[in-house]
Amino acid sequence: MGCVAAPAAAAAPEPLSAEQLTLRLPDLGPNYVTGVHFDCAEEADGVGGPAPVERLAKRFDLSWCMRDFHRIWVAPGAHPGPFYVKSAALLFENDADARAALDVERELAAWVAKPRTARAPTPALGESTVAYDFAGIPFAMIPARKGTVVAWRSGRFVGLTATWGRSPSLIADTDGLAAAQQRRVDAPTPLARSDFDYRFAALHDPSLGASVPWLGMRFAPRDGLPPLRFGDSSNSTGEGPGRPVVSLRYFGPRDVTSLELWRPRQWTRFKRSRNGRFIFANICASRRIRTRNGPARLYADNDLRRCTSRSPAHRFAAIRAGGFVVTINGPLCGSCWDRPRRANPYETWPGLRAILRGLRSGPSPFVPGS
Repeated sequence: MGCVAAPAAAAAPEPLSAEQLTLRLPDLGPNYVTGVHFDCAEEADGVGGPAPVERLAKRFDLSWCMRDFHRIWVAPGAHPGPFYVKSAALLFENDADARAALDVERELAAWVAKPRTARAPTPALGESTVAYDFAGIPFAMIPARKGTVVAWRSGRFVGLTATWGRSPSLIADTDGLAAAQQRRVDAPTPLARSDFDYRFAALHDPSLGASVPWLGMRFAPRDGLPPLRFGDSSNSTGEGPGRPVVSLRYFGPRDVTSLELWRPRQWTRFKRSRNGRFIFANICASRRIRTRNGPARLYADNDLRRCTSRSPAHRFAAIRAGGFVVTINGPLCGSCWDRPRRANPYETWPGLRAILRGLRSGPSPFVPGS
């Protein structure tokens, strides 16, 4: 009599973690990026965590996680949404501990900002929900005048969603994001790289008006130059007119190469600025060349000295492409350029020429509703 194989055991579900229960970029939209205030701990032991979490950790076993996000562009005619968002998750050993933690909700709200006045949350989330408005902003870079937070308990989970902005619908936006975070609790999913991948966010700004020039995801020219891979993009929101509209970074084996995209008038203003005049007054070599993408100009700056073969010069290039002036390893700060110990291969004449030849149309801008 043959043996009957036993049915395969179902795979054990992935253990639930606080990191899974915060907001993710798909919850906010393509015009948000993750911030620098990210911290998680699977076992809050009172060491290294925020003060309110440390105080809770002295009483309860818990894990916690906090992420922040900020908006980098607004589509014309679209609802702006909050400028800055914080999302926090605390996962306790049992429901009773979570219930006791939410009883000190004002202290929990102080994790993200100083609460001022209580308000009624809409809609209510989980078994218990509280909400507060803030008296100020978490740091000076936020162009906002008000903030609000929702804290709630669902089983052994306690969540916080806080936002800052100027929109009259800030409270409704916050309540909506809190509801989105609760959906993460109701149906948790594993973390994916795409959940926090904002490399293309700046390139999808519809105000750019056209596909931006770039080098593709990978750039591998000939002539013995090292390969480059696309790293990320950023914009100059809030940084003033002396910065490029968009910057792209490419990573090589040892160096970082940047492409800066300027509006033509913005590039002209930059060259006339104090910083620009300082940089261009110290250009020691300049060459005009033709490429398949049009005429371009190569520059070398050698820290107030004559260009020599023995002392590496800072070399960069500029070209009109796709409605922008594109600079390669552009001159953003004349006073902070240090003399390099060795040349970046893409700060040499052959390297700059290779990039000028390799520029092509990049990702199409994001279209609201698409």
